[in-house]
Amino acid sequence: MIGAWKTIGLNEVASVFNGKTPSKAEQRSEGHPVLKIRDVSEIGEYRGKFESFVDHELAEKYAAKRVRKGDTLILNAAHNAEYVASKTYRAQPPTFDALATGEWLMIRPSEKLLDGGFVHHWVTSKQIRRQLRELVNGIHLYPKDVARLQIPLPPLAEQKRIAAILDAVDALRAKRREAFAQLDALLQSTFLSLFGDPVNNPMGWPILSGDVLCRRITVGIVVQPASYYRESGVPALRSLNVRANRISMDNLVYFSEEDNETKLAKTRIKENDILLVRTGQPGTAAVVPKELDGINAIDILIASPDLSQVSPIYLSFYFNSPSGKAMALGAQRGQIQKHLNVGSLKEAPIPVPPLPLQQKFATIVESIERQKTTQRAHLAELDALFAALQHRAFRGEL
Repeated sequence: MIGAWKTIGLNEVASVFNGKTPSKAEQRSEGHPVLKIRDVSEIGEYRGKFESFVDHELAEKYAAKRVRKGDTLILNAAHNAEYVASKTYRAQPPTFDALATGEWLMIRPSEKLLDGGFVHHWVTSKQIRRQLRELVNGIHLYPKDVARLQIPLPPLAEQKRIAAILDAVDALRAKRREAFAQLDALLQSTFLSLFGDPVNNPMGWPILSGDVLCRRITVGIVVQPASYYRESGVPALRSLNVRANRISMDNLVYFSEEDNETKLAKTRIKENDILLVRTGQPGTAAVVPKELDGINAIDILIASPDLSQVSPIYLSFYFNSPSGKAMALGAQRGQIQKHLNVGSLKEAPIPVPPLPLQQKFATIVESIERQKTTQRAHLAELDALFAALQHRAFRGEL
């Protein structure tokens, strides 16, 4: 019981099941849309475009696994265990009726018992996110385990009231994120106007490989969390911390001082290093800022650029551009890899504009980053308010 509310197994008020992944032979370039994991951003927003389709007959066969209003979807499988349960999506009109792939775990509330907005905010609350992470088995999150979670169950009208309050604050957060997106779009257009598309290389810049432009290319240590992670100590970055042109300090893990001095010494990162994600979102890159100099990296690629040839900011934006990412993953060899490795990064062809032009771009980036810092502070305040309201909401205190 929470106050006057009872708690109940999720399976008693919702269906919990996996989507359906069509085979390669069943996928089409047009037809009935399929909602893949990559169609949703890391913060749970539909990217605005489907990349895969199936015949309408197949979609009809799996009608129960098509996205409906009220559904909440959770990433249930990935090559990297750290990604499992890291992404959630609340079904929105543009994706209604799309066939959800099997990498999505779907929660479909019973309409007369459970409000879709209420269950989504419950799923994304800090406490439940932590419980979901604890349920991950290997690289999977299974419906039967999620179905056993206990959810508070106020009357339906109260659920809707709570969801409406949280929705209102969440909408303010979305507006702040949209401001970020506009600044990011400005930087991307500036990159293209200064340097051109890396694939076509219309400016005719010299092409150098990654191993020529970087003094070091290696991969961070791969560890077993149960053996190495600590509650506090020396922080380390994982793939979850690497966003496009930015390092997030959320969900850090820690090592003991002893391990830091022995086992982890070879994979310490330095200021101006480029970190690149290997799996999940391969090629996503960010520059290491001065304040993170000397900490560790886990199972992500580390590239130390030669500053006499290339600007770290230019290199990061290159890898994060669609064309640069494709080239790093082997587009020039005729087949794009699903994972990024040391060898492919060393071989990656990189257009190299004059260093002063790269530095001009870096100055523009730094100016816009100062604006984003102010925006980020406002967003952090909204995030803190939202988290506090979520905490109170599911304790019956809102």
